[in-house]
Amino acid sequence: MRASNEFLLEDTQGTVRILTLNRPDKRNALNKTLHTELLDALARADADPDIRCVLMAGAGKSFCAGADLAEHRESAQLPATEKEIRIRQMAQLQLAVSELGKPVVAAVQGTVLGAGAGLAISADLVVMADDARLGYPEVPHGMVPTLMFPTLVRQVGRRAAFELLFIGALIDAQRAVSLGLANEAVAPGALMERSLALAASLGAMDGTTLRRAKNLFYQLADMPLREGMRAGVAASLQQ
Repeated sequence: MRASNEFLLEDTQGTVRILTLNRPDKRNALNKTLHTELLDALARADADPDIRCVLMAGAGKSFCAGADLAEHRESAQLPATEKEIRIRQMAQLQLAVSELGKPVVAAVQGTVLGAGAGLAISADLVVMADDARLGYPEVPHGMVPTLMFPTLVRQVGRRAAFELLFIGALIDAQRAVSLGLANEAVAPGALMERSLALAASLGAMDGTTLRRAKNLFYQLADMPLREGMRAGVAASLQQ
């Protein structure tokens, strides 16, 4: 286990790197330090040839309560250049997860809000405890969650995304599964066991195949059908 992080635990089980957000007293709210530690840990996992899958989890009662609100309020007073750095860092974290060359599994428990929900659904597979709740409370509370718009619309479509973002109500794990925001809802006591099992099954596969397949999956899925089929043919011919 890596000991130099302040708010992130890093552990390895076989070919799976486990990253555990570790600010349980703050429900693992994302502050600048945790953002940086997560980005660095993801980069290390991506560069490690022995790691084939990443599992993200949260210590304590919640996977991630969202942005650290105290730090968020302070950032409003920062010079424009520093404020821009913070916003870009938040966007970079979601991209780092979704664009990682290895599959990412998220084990989600508790009440997961805003940026925490964004982090969770950026994973390739999401397992939720069946008593977990997920929501985007920003708009009803006078904030505009600009970084949530593109990610959520891509996941669930405009109609459902508008409801989640503008009404701001919490949804349960079963609805998250029905919307495609999560893959499974399991008993809280089985959350880590099931998440580790999924991660281990991915970690047992060939690393080169996983990287190529994940990159192509998202690349082709985002294309119009005919263009995607042409690109798929071209990719097949390169194998």
